[in-house]
Amino acid sequence: MRLFPNRYEQETLFDIGLACARLWNELNYEKRRAFFNGELTIMKRDETNKKYYHRYKGVLGVNAGQVVNKND
Repeated sequence: MRLFPNRYEQETLFDIGLACARLWNELNYEKRRAFFNGELTIMKRDETNKKYYHRYKGVLGVNAGQVVNKND
């Protein structure tokens, strides 16, 4: 499938992709830091996932949940 977006659609898609990458990187950073400090538990992981999901759900909508699930 090939997309031919106009300028507005292209900017929107770029912004969504950028927000997904930021969410992924922030989740990875916090979980990795907790892991190496010996603080990563299931509860800590779930708390981190919820925190970042709620931070990005306004921008990404349901896609935020999919990024969080994929990161787990």
